[in-house]
Amino acid sequence: MIRTKSLVVFTAISLTLFGAGLLLAYWYTAETGNGFRSVELGLLETSPRGQAGGLAIPASGDSSTNPPTATIEVRNITTSSDWTGADTTIFAGEETELRWSSTNASTCSGSNFETGGATGGSTGSDASGVNEPAVDNTTLYTVSCENSVGTANDFLNITTLGTGPDISSDSIIVNSGSDAEVSWYVGNATNCVINGPGLDNYLVSTTTFNGSEIVTIENESTYSISCDNDRSDEVTIQVLPRIQET
Repeated sequence: MIRTKSLVVFTAISLTLFGAGLLLAYWYTAETGNGFRSVELGLLETSPRGQAGGLAIPASGDSSTNPPTATIEVRNITTSSDWTGADTTIFAGEETELRWSSTNASTCSGSNFETGGATGGSTGSDASGVNEPAVDNTTLYTVSCENSVGTANDFLNITTLGTGPDISSDSIIVNSGSDAEVSWYVGNATNCVINGPGLDNYLVSTTTFNGSEIVTIENESTYSISCDNDRSDEVTIQVLPRIQET
């Protein structure tokens, strides 16, 4: 019999002479906590030559045990009712719900969320037992489902972004006539406008979340970003005083 140390299930075929024909037996092997286990999936009811070739012997293994499957999905309760198995980005304050399912599994466990051993269910709208990602961080959620044959896994990432808007500069003190890079982050704010020397009434794209512009600073300059619902932020760039030579 072929044996493997891999957890990946594979199929083999045994050809046994039986009467006037061949008997086909199908099995797989899998590594378990107690070593290797081989299970026959089934035998042909008759040989390839039909009834004339003889009758098949019943499978001696456990033909009812199949490898497990595992699936995990997420939905953003705040903005949508749609479930997805893809990586997801949310904004701070938004709520998510996880759900998992499996087939042929006897128990399931979760990483960064609790399953209670159930082979299917959801965390609920209150995200009970979920380790939610902090702002500007990503958390990996994994479900592992197992039975006597092996283990199946599925996973997804959830990233939490700040709500915005934010505006900043790579330098807050410069020499007069020097350049500075003004950067902004929109988050989930809408209809944002930036004001400041060289960027007056600068309309911000709310489809890319962030952006930046190089500006020349002659005097102390304040740059502000203002969005709907009175959401705003600002940054001031100061200029070093000129030293007069005597």
